[in-house]
Amino acid sequence: MKFFLILSFILFSVFCYAQSNKAGFDSIEFTHGYIMTQKGGKYGLMSHKERELIPTEYESLEFTRGYIMAQKDGMYGLMSHQGKELIPTKYESLEFTRGYIITEKDGMYGVRNHHGKELAPTKYKSIDFARGYIITEKDGMYGMRDNQGKELVPTKYESLSFNFDKVIGTKNDKQYILDID
Repeated sequence: MKFFLILSFILFSVFCYAQSNKAGFDSIEFTHGYIMTQKGGKYGLMSHKERELIPTEYESLEFTRGYIMAQKDGMYGLMSHQGKELIPTKYESLEFTRGYIITEKDGMYGVRNHHGKELAPTKYKSIDFARGYIITEKDGMYGMRDNQGKELVPTKYESLSFNFDKVIGTKNDKQYILDID
């Protein structure tokens, strides 16, 4: 009886593998409740019901912070577990920080939210965060955006500082109280 149970289990496993591997993948890995496929050095993702979510065309797929970071042609992007592209695979790097995603391309940085919405285009030399605002810097000048991406202060001040609930901008050795409401 024990022998037949073991034999049945082995045959069932082989049958399931053969069904899952009907596309001829080099390897299949079950991870995070999904099926990671690999063929010819490229990766893809299928649902547990074998529905293709992400085609097998990416150099890497990594589950991270509830998303999938995808790499294609050496560039990175972000996808949902259902395969929806949130951030296109056109960035040299993506970094999760303070609830935002920093994008980098050609030495310039931008900001996106966790839904992929661009809050600051990838055109700044540096990005920082202060008191819930996005601080942008380009060519030695600073500006500020709110957490929805609206530009509150154009990137034209030599420095920005906070004094209580006011923002002080410095330009040409003069200080200005900036209206950010």
